[in-house]
Amino acid sequence: MVNTKLLEIIMTENNVRKIDFVTPPDERILSSDDADEIISQIVKDAITHTPEAMQHNQTLDSIEQATENDVLKDWIASRLLFVCGPHASGKSALVRSALSEGYIIFDTGPTLRAMHKKDHPELTFGEWVLRGEQTVGKYFTDELLATELLKLRAESMHTNGIVIVGNRSLSGIQYLKDNVDHSDAKIIYVDAPKHVLYERYKQREIAEELTQLEFDAILEKDIQLGLDKISGYCDAEILNIEDLATTSKIIRQFMNQWRPE
Repeated sequence: MVNTKLLEIIMTENNVRKIDFVTPPDERILSSDDADEIISQIVKDAITHTPEAMQHNQTLDSIEQATENDVLKDWIASRLLFVCGPHASGKSALVRSALSEGYIIFDTGPTLRAMHKKDHPELTFGEWVLRGEQTVGKYFTDELLATELLKLRAESMHTNGIVIVGNRSLSGIQYLKDNVDHSDAKIIYVDAPKHVLYERYKQREIAEELTQLEFDAILEKDIQLGLDKISGYCDAEILNIEDLATTSKIIRQFMNQWRPE
């Protein structure tokens, strides 16, 4: 055992100026290992608290925070929100109202119809899809949508995420999730009572002569495509019977509360 002397550290504004040995008042008797540990810790503390060290640590903290912010921004920009629902449920109107700024809005229906008119206008839309599936495979339309979405994303400066409107099958949603680079994906299902859907559809399509039975057939086709399965798999379901502003607020709240998993 040795009569160990402690360190007295005298600091100037910018660095450690002098280190003196002083005998502790209580004349403690410590082992040489204990003494070395005490001296080492005192020197470490002194160096750590110099202005240069503190500024260096602040710089490292700033870099770490900036990196975390960049990761969060990348995650936000790559989010995929699928907004699904039957015909005339108000999906597109809601998205345009709630998420008009900072988002890539990708409406699958108009996109595919535009491709159809450009590719084979002499065919009906159904004939065009059937020919494509026979030639390319069952993911014909999904491949077209994924290609167009990736192109749109590359050209866009939007940073809040991607909103995909109109998918009617879980397989189509899964295909886009697998083929579009993304960090996270969620599904909102928008619905309304059948009589509300019917009246909205007639107004939108200027089809006052459309009967309820004819509209029921349209809804049944959605079900055959797999739309009903999406409603059981979605992250949120919205009954779109309120005014546009109220329902849009619900969607904005959903997006604001979305956090990385």
